[in-house]
Amino acid sequence: MAKTELQAEGGAEKFANMLKKRKPVFFEILVEKDLGEYAAETIKMFDDEGVQVGKLTYAVKVDAIHVTHFHIDIWEEKQDYPQRFVKWFERYSKKKISVN
Repeated sequence: MAKTELQAEGGAEKFANMLKKRKPVFFEILVEKDLGEYAAETIKMFDDEGVQVGKLTYAVKVDAIHVTHFHIDIWEEKQDYPQRFVKWFERYSKKKISVN
C-alpha cells in the first residue's frame, strides 16, 4: 500500500530562495511498502503553481539509499531546481537512514 506525504523546503533554504526571488517548491513523497526486501520511494518536486519540476526514485536499504532515477523536467537557471532538489534530498535521506 502506498502512503503519500507533502513537505516544503526547510526554513533557511526557503528564506534564502525567497531573497533570491525564486519560486517556492514543495515535495510529494510516495512510499511503496511490501515490495519485497526493500522499500521504494518516489519524490516529486513541484513549484508554487503545482507544476512538476522533477522526480527522484530510490530504494531504502538497511544502511544506505540507492537512487535509481533522477530527472528534472524544467531547467530554469534562475530557479536553480536541480541543486535545490539535491540539497533537500541530502537532508531528507540523512534523516531516513538515521531512523532506520
